Amino acid sequence: MSHQPKPIYEFGPFRLDAAERLLWRDGDVVPLQPKVFDLLLVLVERHGRLLEKDELMKAVWPDTVVEEVNLANNISILRKTLSENGERFIETAPKRGYRFVASVREIVEESVGLGRGRQSESLNVIEAPHSVTANGATAIARITWGGSLIARLRSHKRSAVGAMAVLVVAAATIASLTWKSLREKSGGSINSMAVLPFANADPNTEYLSDGITESLINSLSQLSQLKVIARTTAFHYKGKDVDTRTVGRDLKVDAVLTGNLVQQGDSLLVQADLVNTSDGAQIWGERYNRKLSDIFTTQEEIARQISDRLRLRLTSGERKQITKRYTENFDAYQHYLIGRNYAEKRTKEAYQKAVEHYKQALDLDPNYALAYIGLADAYYLNFGLHFPPVENIRQSRAAAEKALAIDETLGEAHTSLGRILWQHDWNWRDAEREFKRAIQLDPGNAFAHRIYAYYLVSMGQFDQSVAEYKQAQQLDPLSLIINLNVGTELYVAGETDAALAQTRKTQEIDPNFVETYLQFGKVYAEKGMYAEAIAELNKVAVSGAFDPRVISLLGYNYALLGKRDEAIKKLDELKELSKRRGAPAYEMAIIYTGLGEKDLAFKWLRQACEGRHGLVVYLKFDPIFRSLRTDPRFADLLQYIGLPQ
Repeated sequence: MSHQPKPIYEFGPFRLDAAERLLWRDGDVVPLQPKVFDLLLVLVERHGRLLEKDELMKAVWPDTVVEEVNLANNISILRKTLSENGERFIETAPKRGYRFVASVREIVEESVGLGRGRQSESLNVIEAPHSVTANGATAIARITWGGSLIARLRSHKRSAVGAMAVLVVAAATIASLTWKSLREKSGGSINSMAVLPFANADPNTEYLSDGITESLINSLSQLSQLKVIARTTAFHYKGKDVDTRTVGRDLKVDAVLTGNLVQQGDSLLVQADLVNTSDGAQIWGERYNRKLSDIFTTQEEIARQISDRLRLRLTSGERKQITKRYTENFDAYQHYLIGRNYAEKRTKEAYQKAVEHYKQALDLDPNYALAYIGLADAYYLNFGLHFPPVENIRQSRAAAEKALAIDETLGEAHTSLGRILWQHDWNWRDAEREFKRAIQLDPGNAFAHRIYAYYLVSMGQFDQSVAEYKQAQQLDPLSLIINLNVGTELYVAGETDAALAQTRKTQEIDPNFVETYLQFGKVYAEKGMYAEAIAELNKVAVSGAFDPRVISLLGYNYALLGKRDEAIKKLDELKELSKRRGAPAYEMAIIYTGLGEKDLAFKWLRQACEGRHGLVVYLKFDPIFRSLRTDPRFADLLQYIGLPQ
């Protein structure tokens, strides 16, 4: 059987290994996302040639229809990655495509099965001695060199120095082949994985099994060579008896880590198994019998052994990251895990309990940065995303800043702070800086990509927001909020049919997700299907949920349908609600906009801006307020919140 050569390319200080899918700079691995690597490889393979945009997109995304902005974004990432030493590598041909302009040297590996005529190409080829690979096959290395090295070898071909050079090259190539074969045998083709929730028969210690699962997800997601599915999607399988091959197919991952945990007194028994999803075969498995207080060591060993088994080449920073501890106090860790467990329930009461446990964790360890991040999010979300009071914002900001003062490298803390700077402070520039820093530090964090995508929508940068949402979806494909917000972006961008289709897809994941019905209320209204919007919104209203967002959208659709009296009734409901929770100004403005009463709509929008309602950041592009945009008062509101006009 013929074997396709897998070259190694060298250019500038870089070395690009096509077989191992690695980019090196001066001996250090340069982390690249899979599609960015694919793009670089295509450009380098065809260096010196102008590649049209369509040609590049077909080569990098062969089975997917993508927007041109995806190509532009990946080109931008490549340029930033390659240009740190000031060299120029990628040239743009305006409106046409791109060309890799750097000088490229090529090293090619071939099997002995190739004809002798192809193995000897004058002095451009050096034949290495035969070596035995892991599977017993004989291999030969063929190395193609640049002209300057060829000249040196010619001049020394009869000398001891020349012979030594050949032997060194041969030895290096054989080592590379042996490493490759060992890596393939031990699971080297694993580029993505999911960590499923560890099973635990005792509900009283569920927070421990969930904590181990989440810690492993966080540690392994730091590895640039490995895509790790986010917590939200992984926990979709909690308590379910699932086939690992099915999970692999559904999530498009190469491997699944499963496990179970049993606590007996102060002892902890943990079993972990890494399974190949293509055939269900075990790649690795280990049983740990430790003291409960050794849970940190157990988590670190699992993460380290997985990376070793997969033969991942880690940078020094990644090696530190997968064994990083945020506290040495086991009791503080327990309170943090219990707090996380409450926070995931996402109710006001649960957030309050989460705050209590985070504070207890910090009493035991005042430098526990993760507990501060937990506090920041719990304070912010305690009253719902769009209704945090000023005091909650103050406490959330203080917690996020404290986390960063302890550890500036925490991407999630940058995201939490950026959200406040954006949605409350309207500090657009600094907010974007925090979001970009978060993604730079933790590119595998779906939360960071999602919140940054929100920001980009509010700024009208729809193509970029799509790229961030897609990245978030790849990391967290079953996340309800991410799937829904892809539809939100399409709705705001004016692609209502696509928005409707995406909202229906989200509903298929979980028909009970309330936010889906709210989005139906908006999208159907935009399509002029007011009766359909009202029918969807009433499915939430009849459940007894007294949500001002539901009331306002019902009033808006009744008004547009011509049922003015029904719309007025919804206004009265909001006024009644204001006696208990304060005036829902943004929601009042929505109904008055539907009624065509612009003066009252602007009155309530101004009040919403003064109250720093979280949704006013979308004011410029929200289709609901399209009828107000030509009024000078609309420009005044945009100026008030600092949005560019």
